[in-house]
This record gives sequence, C-alpha cells and structure tokens, in this order.
Amino acid sequence: GTWGFKGSAFVFESENALANLSSDAMAAQVEAKVDQYLAKLNIKEDACNITFNEDNTCIFEAGNRALNGTYEFNDETKELSLKFGLISTTAYLVYDAGTINIVYQSDGLLRILKAIGSMKSSGTLALLSTLLDQYDGLRIGMAFQK
Repeated sequence: GTWGFKGSAFVFESENALANLSSDAMAAQVEAKVDQYLAKLNIKEDACNITFNEDNTCIFEAGNRALNGTYEFNDETKELSLKFGLISTTAYLVYDAGTINIVYQSDGLLRILKAIGSMKSSGTLALLSTLLDQYDGLRIGMAFQK
C-alpha cells in the first residue's frame, strides 16, 4: 500500500549512540535539523510517499519527482532491499503502531537522497553527512504512516 511521509526516524543500535545523543533535547535538535534538510528535497508531510505493490515494485515520490523501483523484504532480518535503476540500497524496516520506519546507516540514506536528486546545492548533503557522521550506532531514515 501507500505510506505517507511523517518525519525523520531514528533507531539506536547501541548504548553508545544513545550516550552520544545523551538527552531528549539533543535528539530533538538532531531530528529538527534532519527534517529541515529533508524538506529541501521535498521530503516532507503531504509532499512525499512510498507505495509498495504486491508484485515487488515500488514508487518513491517526493514533490514532483518519482523513483520507480523494486523491493524485497526479509521478514526474519527486517532488511528492506530497494533498487531504483542503478541505485541499490538496503534499509531496515521497523514497524511501530501503524508507522513504518525505513532506516539506514547514514551512508545509505545519503545514497537515496542523492538519487532523488538534481539538488541545486550539494552543500545540503555535505552538511547532512557531517551531522550524521557524528553518531556511531545510530540508524536514521524516514517514518511513514498509512
């Protein structure tokens, strides 16, 4: 089905990542910055969604851009493999009370954002990359709701 973008998503892999963020205020600050960068790519509520079809095709839409692709989901490992043309990435899917969180190591998220592309400023991705590199053991991505 079709899932609408809700906001950025964070999943901690280790206590180290949680210690790095150290407080809810810090986590909220990082989330606000990530949401700000995503919005520059039209990845924001009411402008972005992902549709998973039963035939393992999918479409990711952000603003007036769309990426058609395929997906595979491993229920045991919770790995979600996505392929959009030449771009392939593996995310982790975390389901929580009607919300799916599609989260990546930071380099996987940046690969998808570049594919959405033709960014007017590569500085946005550079800033996001610098921000995400500060946190070991943190998976970050996007939350979607039906």
